[in-house]
Amino acid sequence: RTGARDSVIAVYQTFDTADKPLTLGLGNDAIWKRFWSAAGRAEMGEDPRYATNALRRAARAEVVAEIQKVLAARPRDEWLKLFVEAKVPAGPVNRADEVAADPELLARGLFYAAEKDGARVPQVGLGIAVDDSSASFRMPPPKLAEHTESVLREWLGYDAARMARLREEKAI
Repeated sequence: RTGARDSVIAVYQTFDTADKPLTLGLGNDAIWKRFWSAAGRAEMGEDPRYATNALRRAARAEVVAEIQKVLAARPRDEWLKLFVEAKVPAGPVNRADEVAADPELLARGLFYAAEKDGARVPQVGLGIAVDDSSASFRMPPPKLAEHTESVLREWLGYDAARMARLREEKAI
């Protein structure tokens, strides 16, 4: 088991920074060098012990420990800005509250509230649009057992007597 690590790419996992976690994908030798240059340690990117993904995989524990040590020195947002500029694949690992407050997701209408029994229930939308239209809210989820009888009657052909017997047996 590899957990959050990739089994082929030496460095493709989550790391802690000074404040919040991020994910790095150092998938090839050029990205490896750009990462270390952005981190202010260009010599690590040129170190022959780590010149290829295969060598980095063989020394994964050592490589990951060094990256973790470096990333712990700065906050996540500083790293992400540097990595965007250096074209290093990286991204934040967001908590649920951070996702729900993300301006891009809010602008896309990913989150909405549905009315159910007089209360507003937070919902998450589909997140994709096909042909410039996105999925829309049709109805709230049913209450527990709200549709049991209609499903038994319409889909399974149960009659009133059979459903009465199931109610007596406390099966429904």
